[in-house]
Amino acid sequence: MNINLDYGNSKLEVDISDKNLLYIIENRSDEALPDPKEKLIESLKRPIGTLPLEEKIKDKSKVCIVISDITRAVPTKLILEALLPELLSYGVNKDSITILIATGLHRPNEGEELVRLVGKDIAENYNIVNHNAKDRENCRQIGETKGGTPIILNKVFLDSDFKILTGLIEPHFIAGFSGGRKAICPGISYIDMFRHFHGPKILESPNAPNAILFGNPFHEESTEIAKKAGVDFIVNVTINKNKEVTGIFSGDLERAFLAGAEFCLKANTYSISKEADIVVTSGGGFPLDINLYQAVKGMVGALPAVKKGGMIIIASLNAFSAPGGPIEITIALPPCSSFNWIPTSIAYRSRGFIMLSTPSLIIVPVFSSIFTLLVSGTCLIGIIMFNFSPSTVVFISLYNSSYKNMSYG
Repeated sequence: MNINLDYGNSKLEVDISDKNLLYIIENRSDEALPDPKEKLIESLKRPIGTLPLEEKIKDKSKVCIVISDITRAVPTKLILEALLPELLSYGVNKDSITILIATGLHRPNEGEELVRLVGKDIAENYNIVNHNAKDRENCRQIGETKGGTPIILNKVFLDSDFKILTGLIEPHFIAGFSGGRKAICPGISYIDMFRHFHGPKILESPNAPNAILFGNPFHEESTEIAKKAGVDFIVNVTINKNKEVTGIFSGDLERAFLAGAEFCLKANTYSISKEADIVVTSGGGFPLDINLYQAVKGMVGALPAVKKGGMIIIASLNAFSAPGGPIEITIALPPCSSFNWIPTSIAYRSRGFIMLSTPSLIIVPVFSSIFTLLVSGTCLIGIIMFNFSPSTVVFISLYNSSYKNMSYG
């Protein structure tokens, strides 16, 4: 059987023998909302768990709208095209609005990339700021969480008197679901905070996988951080496999987010009767396969479906770009010009995570006794996860010019 995997902005054809095919699992084809822009405007007037946006924003003079960066499949342009005119119609001055890009530890979105993210008109007419997690001067500490995490966030957000979060709700391999509070943590957090909420205590928790919120330490800590920072309103959406809007969840930080997560759970989880020897999957296409870190999410999503000792094969076009840029990833994976195996060992110690020299952060969950093969446009990477220590990861890179099609029989 021929199966097409999302791969960048195109498809990668995979030929699998029918006798070896156990399941084909994909996102359900949820219907797209008709006229999503109008539905977004309606959600601002009839929000979940709070007053209409027009009533809440009265007499506010400094508005911050947090948006996701280019690595997320959020329909940000659509959301802003609905939200911004409404704010202006409420009497909010355009010059009092700042759009803050929640980059986390990713690079800034500028130039043509920014235009692609928000649209030309918004890029040229609104004040847009990229969060920089390494810039301590532009962040301020407002306390600590109950778990001892310092809360150090972007000053633009903290200094605003009305704060709106936008985002996409989908299963997330640490947070349970993305969206809601995640725009703040890690979106606009200072780098020191990552040692805590991306540290081993949270990453190794059995309650911190895809689609789990109850008892999830990341969800609980990030929600605590968001509440202490102050969030006045959220505008979150869900999408289908064609990246069309299927649900809109605007309103209270917690209640609107939980409504969206419940909706998303029904659309994105499946029951299987047995595990497979080999799982072939995708990073999700652009922008979900923009770098190795994002590709890891596809690997984690496949884990429950593969036997111990089995194999995950994932196609991810741009998996050789690090969150902060290609220079940083080459520190972890040295380039080569031949078919030589080059191992680079990365050990996760008790202090938390690996910082590359720039610095940048790469998080790689440990897949015990599973061989993972990652196919990208420029290289083939075998990632072998061993059992012999709590968290030793060995990367082995194997360059090849291209992998247009894959066949397994």
